[in-house]
Amino acid sequence: ILLNWNVGGKQNEPHLTTCLDYVNDYFFMSQLHYGFAEPAPACTLVSHLFPDKIGGRPAWLALDHLPDEAQLVCCSCSQPMAFLLQLYSPLGDDREDCFHRMLFVFMCKSGRCFFNSASSSESFAPSSVPFRVFRSQMAKSNPYYSLTPPDEKQFTPEEMLDAFRSGALPAPNRLTPLCPICGCRGTKICANCKKASYCSRSHQLLHWKLCHKRHCPNYDYLDEMFSTNPFLLPEFALVSEAAAESDIVNSHTQSDDDSSDTEAPAQTLTSVDSAEFAALETISRKETKEELIFSQFRQVMKVEPDQVCLSSLFSQQEIVFKNRFFIFVHWHFYIIPLALL
Repeated sequence: ILLNWNVGGKQNEPHLTTCLDYVNDYFFMSQLHYGFAEPAPACTLVSHLFPDKIGGRPAWLALDHLPDEAQLVCCSCSQPMAFLLQLYSPLGDDREDCFHRMLFVFMCKSGRCFFNSASSSESFAPSSVPFRVFRSQMAKSNPYYSLTPPDEKQFTPEEMLDAFRSGALPAPNRLTPLCPICGCRGTKICANCKKASYCSRSHQLLHWKLCHKRHCPNYDYLDEMFSTNPFLLPEFALVSEAAAESDIVNSHTQSDDDSSDTEAPAQTLTSVDSAEFAALETISRKETKEELIFSQFRQVMKVEPDQVCLSSLFSQQEIVFKNRFFIFVHWHFYIIPLALL
């Protein structure tokens, strides 16, 4: 499910898209990029650096008007979803209101919810998909970031926290209280210290057991900003690499071979004047098309088996937004990050 957010916090209507809606045209794009997970210090994956990252806490683009608790719980088990990854996808000069643009992906950590979604007869219904995707965008001139590019100086964690506290850099919790466990919007406040905010009762209990019981009166979100906990997924930088043109050509060649192998049965069915066989042919053609698209996808994935996502640049005539990223929600995609444990 894709939820759109602008700097003012207005939410557009959610809509559901599936992998097969775009993949067929996607593999014929000229600018294909692979995404790889690489270790990186947490202090380099913060909001004002506009990072592409996997796991950890989200580095929110807008520092307020964040998604609320109801939008970040699994529709199946009603538990908070974990932050999976974010991708910086700016539109540059083509859209003034989208100079900065970020996609955020959240996923349920319960394997049962994925099984239930896959086995459901309504597996593409919004209520059954254990993922949420949010798009945040804003103009170059905005309340949060400078008009000049961010300083690429490598800060230590201590230097970064000092810059947040002094106001030299925009602190992630400056405008919105954040949950120390997941980094999402916190609306529930600790009754004792009145400083810690949580997205849910379950995260408040987890935080109490981990450290808040000992440090409650002296709580400061920034003290725990770069720490890990059992709820967070392992954190990595997401590094992109342009695909060689031969990678795309080879995938097309293989899929063309598969297409010729699957055309014969369809022609045999058309020679039979039967309503029943005509119906079977319609179903067969649909399944064959999906198989061919998935075959193309697998061929591209084989070239770089360590990749965790793909991106491509579309022309303005083909799609409204450039730099549309495809988050492939299938076995390869969400096992790869978890396998890095």
